Amino acid sequence: MYEQQVWIAGVHSDTNTIILQYPGSSNNYTTVQNGVYVKIPAAGGYRSVKTHRHADGRGERAVHHSWLWIQRDDGVQFWIDPTWTDNCGYVVYGYISTSGEEIQCRPNHNYDSPLLTKCPEYLNNLPLPPERSYKQPPSDTANSSDPEETIRNAGRYYKDIITGKEFYASDDDLYLIWSVGVQTPREKLFADSTIGLALSCESVPITADVWHSGIFMWQIDYYALSGNSALLFDINIGEQFGWNYFDLGVYGGGGIGCLMEDSYFPLGSGASFTWKWDVGIRAILQKISLRGELSYLNKDDYMIGMYVGLPVTNGDSKY
Repeated sequence: MYEQQVWIAGVHSDTNTIILQYPGSSNNYTTVQNGVYVKIPAAGGYRSVKTHRHADGRGERAVHHSWLWIQRDDGVQFWIDPTWTDNCGYVVYGYISTSGEEIQCRPNHNYDSPLLTKCPEYLNNLPLPPERSYKQPPSDTANSSDPEETIRNAGRYYKDIITGKEFYASDDDLYLIWSVGVQTPREKLFADSTIGLALSCESVPITADVWHSGIFMWQIDYYALSGNSALLFDINIGEQFGWNYFDLGVYGGGGIGCLMEDSYFPLGSGASFTWKWDVGIRAILQKISLRGELSYLNKDDYMIGMYVGLPVTNGDSKY
């Protein structure tokens, strides 16, 4: 077990959200469970993880229930449900997958007892626990007995879809991605007379312990168009696929603004309404956002956009 990382895990009716908590007191608690005061940590008590299925691994997912989570010293998190056994005398247990699901594991027959009945065959078809890899380095709160501190180090692994390598995602507390980009005509790349510059604010796909599949971004565009200029405000929405840092997403949207004639600045005479639409693809390479975009500006033509962004942390982050 890694540095006191043991938690009471619980679920209400939503099988996609597990709540990590620890015993509290009448003077320090978040809620009362079965007459017991419990505290839900402020730093990551809610996990977007699907609950395990009932004892045979094939039934309905657990609801209105509680069990235990522990973290192994290589960062892999396990669940143990002492309420049920698998009819072989083993407590039902498993691990939390990188896709955000509690997976039940097969029994270890090295511990079989001759007094027990034969295990149901389906148990032998369950997966084995993940092999133990390198041990995590000590955290900033190593061996702390304060659950509010230790949960800050209870992250999980994410997989690189290119290399297949798994790595530990610590409590980065990522908040937003700020991106800058350049747009150029599709037919005449980087023509001197037409160019666009953009500043974007993007949502992050992964915070310390929550996956956000939706993409949301707002953007400011400035265009220099053969002696004219345009300023637009955009909104894009989309979907990020997968549960890892190395993945792709798609988005679409558009913007509205104004075009100023005979001026390279967004001030001048002859203002007129302008609009655009765009579609794009976003690649998250660990924490770097790379985007490619095709857009259509009604005052010009089709444009190709290229963007790069880095995340910022929120005010409570230790990084």
